[in-house]
Amino acid sequence: MKTIFYKLILLFIFSFGLSNMNAQTCATCTITISSGTVDLNSLTNGADVICITGTVTVNNANNLGTGGDQICITSTGRLTWSSPNINSGSLTINVQSGGIFNENSGTWNGRITLNNGGTTNFANSAGIIMQGNPANVVNNLSGGVINTPGATGKISIINGTNAINNDGIINAKVVEVGDAVYTNTANGVLNVVGELYVHADNFSTRGRINAGSLRFTNKPGDGPEFFPSSCTVISGAINVDAQVIFNGYLETSSSVTFSNVGRDNGAAGILVVRTVVGAANSTINAGGYYKGDFYDNDNNGGLTTTPGQPVTAASHGFDVLQILSQGQNLNNINVLSSLPLVCTGTVVPIILSKFTVTKSGTQANLNWVTASEENAAFIEVERSNTGIDEYVTLGKLEARNAPGQYTFTDNKPNLGHNYYRLKLVDLDETYKYSGIQLVTFADPNNELSVYPNPFNDQINIKGTFIGDEVTIYGLDGKILQKISMKSNEAVINGSNMANGIYLIVIKSGAEIKHFKMMKSY
Repeated sequence: MKTIFYKLILLFIFSFGLSNMNAQTCATCTITISSGTVDLNSLTNGADVICITGTVTVNNANNLGTGGDQICITSTGRLTWSSPNINSGSLTINVQSGGIFNENSGTWNGRITLNNGGTTNFANSAGIIMQGNPANVVNNLSGGVINTPGATGKISIINGTNAINNDGIINAKVVEVGDAVYTNTANGVLNVVGELYVHADNFSTRGRINAGSLRFTNKPGDGPEFFPSSCTVISGAINVDAQVIFNGYLETSSSVTFSNVGRDNGAAGILVVRTVVGAANSTINAGGYYKGDFYDNDNNGGLTTTPGQPVTAASHGFDVLQILSQGQNLNNINVLSSLPLVCTGTVVPIILSKFTVTKSGTQANLNWVTASEENAAFIEVERSNTGIDEYVTLGKLEARNAPGQYTFTDNKPNLGHNYYRLKLVDLDETYKYSGIQLVTFADPNNELSVYPNPFNDQINIKGTFIGDEVTIYGLDGKILQKISMKSNEAVINGSNMANGIYLIVIKSGAEIKHFKMMKSY
């Protein structure tokens, strides 16, 4: 059995040799942790299966993986961690349906496999970068949801065999696939508020993609592929400067540019440009290819071309289509007079482009903007004081099924932390969640204090909020203790601490406070 050091800050319960959790992706548990804040360091011999069955925070997870370690987050598990460091071997993280994995590190440098059947939040403000060799692999299983709720919220997969295989739903602010593998199955849904940027050959989709904009830059090889069953709806511009095979449904409400590509871009696709007043003209530049069907919802006439001559919007009655190309590149385009029902991929009801929460006196004002709404039923506003679970519904707004702005006021927020999210519900009662926004309201009767100073056997902390992080540093900068507050007060045992100076750092939402403390007998 490995040597395992657990630092107990709150309550934890562990046991060895428990039975299998009866989950498809979890092996027999050798260790079970049901609550508390722990360190998992220097696991060196053999392979353990660590099962998370309650709310657990891992402060440090260093040198995992030797022998092939596994972490299983069960249907009741809530795991938060910040620093996976896999120097050798491999680590597999399995999230069962109902389980929640909050990953805050921001970077995976290899040797991690995530099988997500529950909810995974890449909660670092910048999102997640997957790099390194051996690779990281994310398998988002059917029913699994991956979110990047941070301010930037970017998913980046780079370096060769790093891969995401999506059979569930992924919600991100920005996605970049560079020299890596991304696969969207027929059931997979990728929602990107901003840009989807692909500079990789091994990108393919058979399912649904919704994005603010779409950009491809050139890579050698066969190029990314959109299969006939795929449905891709882009609210902004599409720019293709790469070898891309479009055989599915591709739609934009802005402009399309095919440029400087030396190959065929597929012949079975349908390109739809929905006219928007003021939108830029679409362009197929010299050297650019598109050989599928074309449909413009404001089409006033046929499409003809003279080799070497531009076909302009004015001359052919298109509001947003402009073809600038040598004529031979247009011979196989079929301009449709009506649009068949071809977009059969999973429809996500609402795509958010903005979601903010601000304080106004004793109220919290929620504002959000939708980039797209399709077959949407309503939007529920939910609030939690932990940001992990125990969300309550504050109100419901009917969806408009058209892009627009919404507002909601919480007249009685909690004193302390208030985590808000939106539940976006479809007409068939399927739903997804937005990212999470936090505002904090001070309690005038609960002033933050750390005492006594100097201290002897214990340190008293009062006036915190649930979820606040308390870290104790020595003068050498090393972390001695780290806890996550479960109430507004805590007592820290200082009897084993040597005489000297210590720094206590309390992180409360976006606010950080420092307390210099002295230990003396």
